[in-house]
Amino acid sequence: MEGNMLYRKYLKANSGYYGKTEVRDKGNTYELNDIPNTYTVISDSDSVWKHYHVKGLILPDQGWKIHVTSSLEDSKSVLDKVARLCKDKKIEFKHVKDRDSMIKLNSKNANRASSEKFMTISPMNNEIFVELLEIISLTIQKFKKGPYFLNDKRWKNSNVFYRYGGFKLMKMANIVLEMRKVI
Repeated sequence: MEGNMLYRKYLKANSGYYGKTEVRDKGNTYELNDIPNTYTVISDSDSVWKHYHVKGLILPDQGWKIHVTSSLEDSKSVLDKVARLCKDKKIEFKHVKDRDSMIKLNSKNANRASSEKFMTISPMNNEIFVELLEIISLTIQKFKKGPYFLNDKRWKNSNVFYRYGGFKLMKMANIVLEMRKVI
């Protein structure tokens, strides 16, 4: 995540507006129980994300993405409920791997292109996408509103947002367009 913060080197020393976010508790990770053996779990030490890939499933190059936001205090409960839904339906997803990363992604220092997200769900097709929007929003409707996701459209008045985008790294001519895998 530090690589996305290149603007920091241009900031005034001791600025009251921007600065490094201190790590509070590295042991406060988000863990999911009962991961079916149909999933491969990927947690790279250089990433703030923990990915859950369905074995044998090949996502299209692009499609509809669902993003879920959450308040910090509700984050573990939201994760448990949405992850259970995804596991039951064999849907690929990812989530922020710890509370410290969630605080950083929602801070004023965060990269606006990737901030506000807590979870990303990758539906296989349009029908599953539409079904999941409603199911997820109903499943987490009792929780407080999380941050507003700037790049997406909000589903009704919920913590569920969506947009169309790339799931894979896409190359055109000699230019690489970095379409983050399941943003």
